[in-house]
Amino acid sequence: MAETVEFVPRIFGSNARKTKQPFRLGHDGQDDIMVSKNRNAIKGKEMLWPNGVIPYTYLTQYPREYLAIINGAMQAIQNNTCIIFKPRTNERNFVAIAAHPSGTQCSSNIGTINNGQQVLYLSDSDRGTCLAHSIVVHELMHAIGLDHEQNRADRDNYVRIVERNVDPNLKHNFVKVDPLQFFDYGCPYTYESVMHYDKTSFSLVPNGITMDVVDKRYSDIIGKVEKAHPTDYEKINRIYKCNKKVAGHTCSARPPVPCFDDPKAPCAQVKALGCEQDAKAATWIPLCRKSCNACVN
Repeated sequence: MAETVEFVPRIFGSNARKTKQPFRLGHDGQDDIMVSKNRNAIKGKEMLWPNGVIPYTYLTQYPREYLAIINGAMQAIQNNTCIIFKPRTNERNFVAIAAHPSGTQCSSNIGTINNGQQVLYLSDSDRGTCLAHSIVVHELMHAIGLDHEQNRADRDNYVRIVERNVDPNLKHNFVKVDPLQFFDYGCPYTYESVMHYDKTSFSLVPNGITMDVVDKRYSDIIGKVEKAHPTDYEKINRIYKCNKKVAGHTCSARPPVPCFDDPKAPCAQVKALGCEQDAKAATWIPLCRKSCNACVN
């Protein structure tokens, strides 16, 4: 089950919210992906929300102005994909939206963790707020299954990591994902993706450039968009096999998603045990997707 933490039970609205600045993801020494040692996007069916339905609840009482922002972000995603956000009743797996006592954390798991409650942090403090449309959409898209754009396997063709400027303790945030596990679904690298960090993320010094874009026109655009790009939505639709049309996306014809077994895993035995029918065998499903019919194709 998820770690027990002290949540902020209530956030009070204030006129100061009109001037409060949104946090910059990738700053304040924080990654916004929880359990980030396994930095993959959609690996297989085990990370997909069944039928694209995401039950959610609140562990913090947000004022109406913040609830309107969260609801607006959910509605934008629902309007462009087949994802449905549903207030939780008795579902075992669900997203719990909460403020962190630090007041600065904006973070989420990637996809469903399939282990009960998973917390999506949307915090707020005098230092800034996570309650901005672009940040809420970003974190919700993590929960749906998207990873960061700058961690794509092909990112070196589009951004160059300036390692001398990256905080040594935060270099893991620039590790590229395995292309067989973070599949692009035929969608090109998108500088204007809401899942992209800005050019100074995880910098060792204030305003030090950590990502030098190849196309200089986007130097001051990455990480600063105010809404999702159509390609962000299209990728979700391809992951969840949704036929909803998204105007303006730049994805090509949908290629097949690689489906494989890890050669080092005992997949024949796992299949013989029935995969999901045997609790011990089920722990091997992420490495035996082909044998267990757990791929996303």
